[in-house]
Amino acid sequence: MSHIQISHNELRRLHEVERSYRSLLEQSVRLEEELSEYQKLRPEVLWFAQQSEKQLRKHDGTKGIQGWKDLSSAELENRMRHKFTDVRFALFNNSPQGIIDEATHLANYTMMLADNARRKQKGNAK
Repeated sequence: MSHIQISHNELRRLHEVERSYRSLLEQSVRLEEELSEYQKLRPEVLWFAQQSEKQLRKHDGTKGIQGWKDLSSAELENRMRHKFTDVRFALFNNSPQGIIDEATHLANYTMMLADNARRKQKGNAK
């Protein structure tokens, strides 16, 4: 059996590396726990977010990825009023797909309004 000789400085450095590794491991576990908490979306919320994203992507080519950044709150409110009327029309016609489509449009305009307000609050608004 051979013996490995390690100097006092090398041993101290190994202990420092081990402490750093354990600290990083603990941080990693905490981050994974936090991430898993954010990933626990209700199936209905996840489905609706997917509907929302599909509609937004349909307009990326013509309006840009975040074209709403240039819209005023008044313009977004006006579009929300029109979409609310469309939702009511779909309800009146008892059209499930129409309700899904129009409610998603309405929610997208609401998201745009909230996103603009969030950026303004952070000082990042145009």
